[in-house]
Amino acid sequence: IYYSFQRHLVMLGEHYPEGVPSYYMAEFDKVDNTLTMTKFYKYPGRDGVCNMEELEKYYIFSEKVDFIIETLSEDVLVMRNGDMVYKFKKW
Repeated sequence: IYYSFQRHLVMLGEHYPEGVPSYYMAEFDKVDNTLTMTKFYKYPGRDGVCNMEELEKYYIFSEKVDFIIETLSEDVLVMRNGDMVYKFKKW
């Protein structure tokens, strides 16, 4: 599972050795040490709308998610949402 941040979009996906997988997109905004994700949609898809239950494997449990950024450097991003801690390393 990966999150790919680019400008104001985040892509949520999984590594597949073959084929073109579906993935999910969301808009995000960063203000001070808070990162907010909203407007989740599935790609590719007919209507683009995704069932929120599908996002649970990415640890997304609501249509708007606020994360507190604990660490942000060239190599690592650590965010917290309630009791969940998300640790990412630059790849």
